Amino acid sequence: MKSSDPPVVVAHNIRTSVQKAWHAIVDPDKMRQWYFGQIMDFRPEIGFKTQFVVDLENRTFTHIWEVNQVVR
Repeated sequence: MKSSDPPVVVAHNIRTSVQKAWHAIVDPDKMRQWYFGQIMDFRPEIGFKTQFVVDLENRTFTHIWEVNQVVR
């Protein structure tokens, strides 16, 4: 993916309680369990930034995240 490419946006419908869904997307321990073991930290705060690398099948994917909105 080139830096000029549009960002990848993923949407999911999950049947669970709001509380469980919230923790799955903001709690670093849950995020490591469900998404990427490489996530070191995450905070649902505007301006929070993190970066981590995922190596998969001889390819390297650099994830650069920035929180620009928090909706509860």
